[in-house]
Amino acid sequence: MMRIPLMMAEAGNTGKWATESALAVNEKVAATAEGFFAAQMSLFGSFSQFWPEVLAGKTPSMLNGVALEKSFDAALAPAWRQVAANFKRLSRR
Repeated sequence: MMRIPLMMAEAGNTGKWATESALAVNEKVAATAEGFFAAQMSLFGSFSQFWPEVLAGKTPSMLNGVALEKSFDAALAPAWRQVAANFKRLSRR
């Protein structure tokens, strides 16, 4: 929400992309790619722990939902970091 006034002010600029608009698009693409990678790595780690968890007598995290929860958390972490950084940067103005 803090970025909207800046982007509206840039909307009247008919030249090349404005700085804030380009930054918004670039950081969302980067956070999405980083989130997809983090989610895949989290699931890979859970898959690799399947048999050790079974042999230890535990319920495998792939079956009880813990793996998906960790994967979602890993996928959202880059976006949350970027939101926090944007809030800090934009609240200084």
